[in-house]
Amino acid sequence: MLEKPSCKPRKLRPVILTCDQRLDAFKIFVESYKKIADSLLPPILLVGYEHPEKRHEYNQLLGQLRPYKIIEQIKHYTNKEQTQEDEMAAKCLRAFGRLSYVNLQRFLIEDFPRIALEHAEEDIVFMEDDGVFSSQFPGAIEKVSQYLQSDCDLITLYSPSLTKGTSYHKKRKITDNGYETSPLFPSNDFVHAIDGNHYLGNICVAINRKALTSLRDGWEEVWPLSTAWDECWGFYMNRKYFRMYATRLSYAQHQSGFSAIAKSNREAQTMTFVE
Repeated sequence: MLEKPSCKPRKLRPVILTCDQRLDAFKIFVESYKKIADSLLPPILLVGYEHPEKRHEYNQLLGQLRPYKIIEQIKHYTNKEQTQEDEMAAKCLRAFGRLSYVNLQRFLIEDFPRIALEHAEEDIVFMEDDGVFSSQFPGAIEKVSQYLQSDCDLITLYSPSLTKGTSYHKKRKITDNGYETSPLFPSNDFVHAIDGNHYLGNICVAINRKALTSLRDGWEEVWPLSTAWDECWGFYMNRKYFRMYATRLSYAQHQSGFSAIAKSNREAQTMTFVE
């Protein structure tokens, strides 16, 4: 049984991945984030500017998050021919057909861990900008901060379920209640160990500096593991025996999943999300 940590809670530094392509979704994220912002330190924003006509509105939304730092996402590839020099980039481009996708994968694997370590002295919580947060998030993130100081290296506050892509999620060992529990590490009623080879989805995940340092130093090993960066993280951290955990309940949710919950009027319909 995983023991409850004795260390004191401390605030985490959010690192938020965002771009100007889905401002309607980002507006919903901003409103949800503002309700839980006091439980966190001011965020580092990893921004993507693709549409000059949206810049004013996008910057206004970014300002509402009261950022600590704003850092523009690096573009590693500026043309399709350039990806041919990189076997993994070429594979990403063949699979998804968009140079923007290839750039995002490379940025998150090579640059994100370095940026997080350079600009945050604390453990961090990574967020994507199409999520919403539970009203119980503040209490959960306080507990998460304690576990990151003791027995856990990564804790996802989001857990996918079988309600979408059933056959694929079964392959990833996802159940109606989220991830299967791994026997490799101890678990308790708040967090449970998960297998990195089954990891899927980074909507809201807390990571300690030990794991970030390894992701930074080993990015060249991480990069070829998959065409999707969340899978890359999972595969790599499983290889390195990092202690990956998920909260028993989900305290963050994709907006599409949240809409499904509201429509069905069931709190635990998808990923055991608590409103």
